[in-house]
Amino acid sequence: MRRLYRYLNSISWKQALFYYFLLIVAFGGIIALFSSLFSSVLIDNINFGLGVSGGLSGFPEELVMSKEKELNWLIFIFTIILTVTVIIIKIFFESIVVVKMMRPPVSLGISDFFVLNSSWGRDGDKYFTIRVLNETQFTLLQVSIKAVLVVKEKRLDCEDESKWYFDIVGDAHEIDPSEISVFTPYTPWTYAIKSSLEVSNSVKNYKLEGIETDEKLESVERSIDLIITGSEAQDGTAFTTYRSIKLDSWDKKNGFKKLYKEGRFVSLPLEVKNNFDRINKIV
Repeated sequence: MRRLYRYLNSISWKQALFYYFLLIVAFGGIIALFSSLFSSVLIDNINFGLGVSGGLSGFPEELVMSKEKELNWLIFIFTIILTVTVIIIKIFFESIVVVKMMRPPVSLGISDFFVLNSSWGRDGDKYFTIRVLNETQFTLLQVSIKAVLVVKEKRLDCEDESKWYFDIVGDAHEIDPSEISVFTPYTPWTYAIKSSLEVSNSVKNYKLEGIETDEKLESVERSIDLIITGSEAQDGTAFTTYRSIKLDSWDKKNGFKKLYKEGRFVSLPLEVKNNFDRINKIV
């Protein structure tokens, strides 16, 4: 299903227009074949089916009064199903043509997990890294990546769950990169956040490198939300991509659980035009 979605998203408006005309030719060919095989009486059932499914006519009384009821019903129902299917596919491809001519789609592949990499930084610091891939043929400009640490806490003395948001901000040595000026087609990038970075909001401070617990806590779950924005170079159309990726969790019964991996992502070529799932491979 994911591959089908990626394929449909990669179809250009020119391809969709070609498929649309191909569909019309194929549908016309089927109707012409029917016309050559059946008698004029049975052809009327095809016309009835076309009219009913297209909303151009009411239910034909002649169909019920016909002598060859079973064959007539079979042709009539088949024509309706075929016509409705063609109409749905036609609307689908028409929408692709209209939408993609107005706004070329941008598809960013994001790895399914963070990788704690101890060899990323210059001084041997550990970084939470994640891979981003421009899966489309469009060049993207001023691609900005914002990260937010989301902490869900369940306390023993409270039935409600608390949720804390911490904007992850830092300099070039702590977040790499904060912005990609030119994101060329099919190019993979690695986004890194220093694990020892301290984040804060108006209520409390928090460190990325581990979950802070106390005796009153029942469970904690952490995730990092990514908000990626930018514009497409061809017509300047803006885009926004959002993804929430779990980092780790803790509870009194099972203790600490890492939802990230340790190591580093495998090296990839400058362009990845197929097998996009390679962005998840690590060593």
